[in-house]
Amino acid sequence: MRLNDLKIAYQLQRKYLNGKDIAAYKVGASNFRSAEYFNFDGILLGGIERKNIYSTTIEKTYPVAEVEIICRVAIRDNGFEVLSHSIGVECPELVVENPDGSPFVCVADNCAAGDLILFQEVSSDFYKFVKVFRNGELVTIGSSENMKFPVGKIISETIALINKFSLPLAKSELLIATGGLTDVFSLDANDKLEIVCE
Repeated sequence: MRLNDLKIAYQLQRKYLNGKDIAAYKVGASNFRSAEYFNFDGILLGGIERKNIYSTTIEKTYPVAEVEIICRVAIRDNGFEVLSHSIGVECPELVVENPDGSPFVCVADNCAAGDLILFQEVSSDFYKFVKVFRNGELVTIGSSENMKFPVGKIISETIALINKFSLPLAKSELLIATGGLTDVFSLDANDKLEIVCE
């Protein structure tokens, strides 16, 4: 894909996001599964509104969800500072079908950004394996080895893209959902979700 094509896609995304209270960005193509699907070497972004960020409880039904490392980042004049790392769930909202895995469609459709659910904070060196239990039943096991890029690189690339394409931010602190550690699974409203890091 040519850079100019992606520039147009981010212009469309920026137009959609302008005026919204954007407090987070989700990252696509950062794990091996999505990178292969999009056939893309870098990362793709979509903005998440503050009203779509939740804490620990499953308030809606989600056909698609995946566990991710979510970083709270402060943007400074001379770069950025990572304030914390959390384990959480990113729940895409699939609006536009993209069966061919087009990066242009992904970005123009805001990377199918939906809801973000924060669970517990984790240490910066993280853990190798993640087990996800839904209502006491094991639904998936993930690994940090599923990620194509280190978390630090994902953060720096995210901020570079936000700056390059003038993507909106409500303030200089944001959350970055770095990409799926697990395969996707579904959630129903009021499910009890437990995420165990090992």
